[in-house]
Amino acid sequence: YGHIFASIFLYKIFHKTFSYPSFSIRVVFKWLMRAFSGHLPPDQLLILWDLILGYDSLEVLSLFAIIILSFRKDSILQVNSLDNIEAILADLSSIKVLPLIQLALCRD
Repeated sequence: YGHIFASIFLYKIFHKTFSYPSFSIRVVFKWLMRAFSGHLPPDQLLILWDLILGYDSLEVLSLFAIIILSFRKDSILQVNSLDNIEAILADLSSIKVLPLIQLALCRD
């Protein structure tokens, strides 16, 4: 059942963000192109990069971007403008990489 709820969530998020065509370019693309550098605190950034090296895959970056969107989904779904979405996603200082990735990968 977890996959059904994940699909519903992704539909809601993408339906919301496709109302703003430049959403992925202005927010998520920056994270991916910079590998979250400048967006995460240095200690968390190094943990994320260690995971990239450990898994030998840049897919960790896209997975983490989806995790952040999921983590902030309630706030994203409540706002009505791209500026508000960007504001919600701008501050990643409270994000802890390892617990979020573990939570996402260990869900049933």
